[in-house]
Amino acid sequence: MHKLAGGRKKTVSFSSIPSEKKVSSAADCLAFMQGGCELKKVRPNSRIYSRFYTLDQDLSCLRWEPSKKDGERARLDIATIREVRTGKSTETFLHNGPAAEHLAEEAAFSIIHGDDYQSLDLVALSADVANIWVTGLRYLVSHPSAIGHGGGAGGGGGLGEGSIIGEGSLGSKMRSEWLATEFAEVDEDGYGIVAEDTAVATICKLCPGIKEAKVSVCVCICTCLYSMCVCVHVSVQLHQRESNGLA
Repeated sequence: MHKLAGGRKKTVSFSSIPSEKKVSSAADCLAFMQGGCELKKVRPNSRIYSRFYTLDQDLSCLRWEPSKKDGERARLDIATIREVRTGKSTETFLHNGPAAEHLAEEAAFSIIHGDDYQSLDLVALSADVANIWVTGLRYLVSHPSAIGHGGGAGGGGGLGEGSIIGEGSLGSKMRSEWLATEFAEVDEDGYGIVAEDTAVATICKLCPGIKEAKVSVCVCICTCLYSMCVCVHVSVQLHQRESNGLA
């Protein structure tokens, strides 16, 4: 199966998002993050704090409030992020006892940052919202050139409502570049083709909330359609050659 670099749109559909708006690209995820939402911050001392997290308009840092820290300390620079993990996989989650047991695995994620690999451990109100933050943050980590050039989520900047819709838009380009990067990592031969099971596993990794069976069906359909297109193209070429020969 060919890599999904631009032909098929990656759609992350979230029915439980408060605004009931479908998030269909990395740009949509970033715009949602710029609007902000409540996340639970899990501390090593078993305390859990509800904070309102937002992504700066220029995509350079995360901020949260309320906080006893001053504004410059209640923030995390995107450039310092090393990794974004899904689930309750860090030491904070694993050794927090009963305090972390009731937190939903699918709604938890951790931001690993800094030279000493500290973790910012968070839990969203739903798996869908967590998926948005993971998708957006992973995009920024893999595309550092986007940091500092985001623009307003609703104004005339690069992530405005009008700029993330349609082919050739910034959102379309961001989505295509992100998917191309993710699939290039699993394309061992570098031919632009990956096995179906590899494609399914990659998509499930990018969208932790989606069911593997559903992805498998979609990948199978895409593979069949691609094969049919190839057959039609070959048939047309053969017909043209025969026609030219007879002429």
